[in-house]
Amino acid sequence: MLLQLSSEDFTPDQSGGRNGERPAFTMKDLPPAERPYERLWEKGADALSDAELLAIILRSGRSGESSIQMAQRLLYESPGSETGGNLRIIFTRSPQELAQIDGIGRVKAIQIAAVRELASRLASERLPDSFRALDPSAVADHYYSRVKGLQKEHVFGIWLDNRLRYLGDSLISVGTVNHSVFSIRDVFLEALRFKAVHFILLHNHPSGDPVPSENDLEATARIRQAAELIQIMLIDHIVIGDNRFYSFKEDGLL
Repeated sequence: MLLQLSSEDFTPDQSGGRNGERPAFTMKDLPPAERPYERLWEKGADALSDAELLAIILRSGRSGESSIQMAQRLLYESPGSETGGNLRIIFTRSPQELAQIDGIGRVKAIQIAAVRELASRLASERLPDSFRALDPSAVADHYYSRVKGLQKEHVFGIWLDNRLRYLGDSLISVGTVNHSVFSIRDVFLEALRFKAVHFILLHNHPSGDPVPSENDLEATARIRQAAELIQIMLIDHIVIGDNRFYSFKEDGLL
């Protein structure tokens, strides 16, 4: 669907600030060559910087600060962004946390949260036919964008048929910041719901280190044993960290 721009997108906010302050900066206050709406329209989204794309989401700035300047402040002044802009930190904050940032407020926080959720849903769409379930690297690459930035351990099941074709995936459980919660019952309820013959377990480590814990090792062994009893095969368990992953299959544990 083509992006349709209306005059409202380029019209300053007439509400003004408190006590007679100057109205909030909008896109129209920027020089034409610096307006991200127009730059995206003419040159494409990939031509814009992180700050420009974020400014489009924010739509307006505030008194004394344009949307571009606000976006740059968010990118470079967020905790953990000392070495440069960090979109991940911004998009993993809850709406309530975002709303506490100076100049953001409830509406902008909701806009940012909505974009993050759309990106997450896009990442979780049906896998392409070229997806290789037996290639841990391909699985990890696909799911990395879905789990990066999560502050708690999330356990997912990836369900496959008898020819290792993708049937779907589902979130099995959410643990703590350093502990995953494996429920054998929940795993196999999901497997039966998808009529899976094979499956892959996948979870994240918020610490960034994908090496499995003792709990991960023990839970995986129990689930493998239970899977064999009902003739469903666990073919891998993948742990995703910070740009790294660990495969039980590749390490000879499955």
